[in-house]
Amino acid sequence: MGLPYLKVQPEEAIQTLDECIVRGYQIKDQITQAYYSDKTQAEQKIPEWQKMANDWANDTIKKLGEVFVSQKELYNFRDAEPPFGATSENVHYVGIVSRLKARVDKLNEYDSYIHNQFNVKVEVVGRDKIVQVGDSAKVEIKN
Repeated sequence: MGLPYLKVQPEEAIQTLDECIVRGYQIKDQITQAYYSDKTQAEQKIPEWQKMANDWANDTIKKLGEVFVSQKELYNFRDAEPPFGATSENVHYVGIVSRLKARVDKLNEYDSYIHNQFNVKVEVVGRDKIVQVGDSAKVEIKN
């Protein structure tokens, strides 16, 4: 038996990661929409957008601490770096959105790893969520 990787069941880890991923995308989209609706006010809104991104990151780090045995994943998420590139957009806006995207990408990596490593299959049929872990014949239906 290998070293433990998760503090929770794989399907619970995936659910937590998915919630964090979706929230990250929602914040990124909200900031992007606000930026493009009025670029002239972007500089004044930077502190508000940075707070939104930081609040999400801090909440996500807390949740990752409840999911993973090691703190390595927390630090890798926190320190995720966007690719470097030049842009004609507001540099502060681009920094916030790029960092959000890099962190969401890191969460997607964790999600994919858990799906593959623990052979977790999740399917939603109507209002029912069907979860199978491994090659087990046991399938759990959650309403």
